[in-house]
Amino acid sequence: MIRVRADGNITNRLVSITGEQFHHLIHVLRLQPGDCVIVTNRGDMEAPGFVKRITNQSCEIETGPVTAISRESPLRVVLVQAVLKGDRMSWLLEKAVELGVAKIILVISQYSVPRGDELWRERKHCRWQAIVDSAARQSGRTRSVPVYGPLSMEDIVSDRSVTTRLLLSPDPRSILFSGLSAPTSPEIWLAVGPEGGFSKEESARLVDASWQAVSIGTRTFRADTAGLVALTLCQYRWGDF
Repeated sequence: MIRVRADGNITNRLVSITGEQFHHLIHVLRLQPGDCVIVTNRGDMEAPGFVKRITNQSCEIETGPVTAISRESPLRVVLVQAVLKGDRMSWLLEKAVELGVAKIILVISQYSVPRGDELWRERKHCRWQAIVDSAARQSGRTRSVPVYGPLSMEDIVSDRSVTTRLLLSPDPRSILFSGLSAPTSPEIWLAVGPEGGFSKEESARLVDASWQAVSIGTRTFRADTAGLVALTLCQYRWGDF
């Protein structure tokens, strides 16, 4: 069943879908009048609906009674991910959403490629948020997953608002993920570097800022895989897997 996201009240009313989501529904998914959909309102509510009318710029959907439903994990995992190249970044974002990530913060590290200027960052952010929004709808999530950044490493180091902060590290001296104690709060921040990891200086600064270096095993993971493995482990140990 195709899922549609709308703002505000979605109970027994006519909702109008415009913009990029409208384009995707009509020109990619080929939605037609009379087709049935599920409408969510960026919260823990969803309602059945059907396409009543399609114009050049909007799709109008008649909804029925709402049902309260939550597919969110009790554990809020915030993925702090160094920017990767091309399709690997898109794939990682999509899969992180499917695995239940609550928020994504992208960073430009010393080894990030490409780095880009301000205009490049703005355009990329819009594209990455669109990928995440689409993945959230397709995986049946009722809440939005915000994407922030790309930010600088300084922004990450200076933020000490969260108690549990984990830094994926290739250092064999790091504690294994299986040896971690349960977090003291329902939110975990998980930092993952680019291909080759964060630089020694960046890792040292994060550790000095109370990030705990952890390992996910003796094998070497690609940058677009490591964070997903760690996210899965978090959900398995303390989330809803």
